[in-house]
Amino acid sequence: MGRTRGRHLEAFFGCIYYAASRPGETVGLKLRDCELPRRGWGMLRLNESRARSGTAWTDSGEAHDQRGLKHRSRKAVRYVPIPPELVAMLRWHVIQFGTAPDGRLFRTARGGMV
Repeated sequence: MGRTRGRHLEAFFGCIYYAASRPGETVGLKLRDCELPRRGWGMLRLNESRARSGTAWTDSGEAHDQRGLKHRSRKAVRYVPIPPELVAMLRWHVIQFGTAPDGRLFRTARGGMV
């Protein structure tokens, strides 16, 4: 086990810490939902949750059902200002790991849902 194990999740946990996002909101975060300027504060537009419930408990039969934000209307968007530290973490993450084919920022080492 090298020192790089889990490195692809560093910015994932950064979002939970700095942006106070729920894990399901962070799983569904896409690059197009992020404003990541070179300097200063950025912005996240949280608009879905991909919490893992298990296939028996989702409408789609998938382990991660796509839903709206908790306790909000289906189309609600939560705008979250993010500090320069998180902006830098996310910019680094995109450079190092890119995005999933659907634009999501975070995926497992094998490309699945976190």
